[in-house]
Amino acid sequence: MERDSLKGFLRLLACTGRLEASSEQVSCDLEAAEIARRAAGITALAFDKPVDADFTLVMNAFCTKEAALESIGMKSVHDA
Repeated sequence: MERDSLKGFLRLLACTGRLEASSEQVSCDLEAAEIARRAAGITALAFDKPVDADFTLVMNAFCTKEAALESIGMKSVHDA
């Protein structure tokens, strides 16, 4: 899987079940932050239709230590 772009990393998260995508409208003001807070440490989130935004809103991309390590091509902190 490619990890050289955000799009590639999100594809990796989606393929491994660690990305929840929502096509429902969500407010960027407080609503998205509260949803992300509740999902912290569990899953990354992609909101396809944030209110008053022209692009997808991604939150919790580095949702777990494993996801953060995979983003830089490592399996464990001992790989360095």
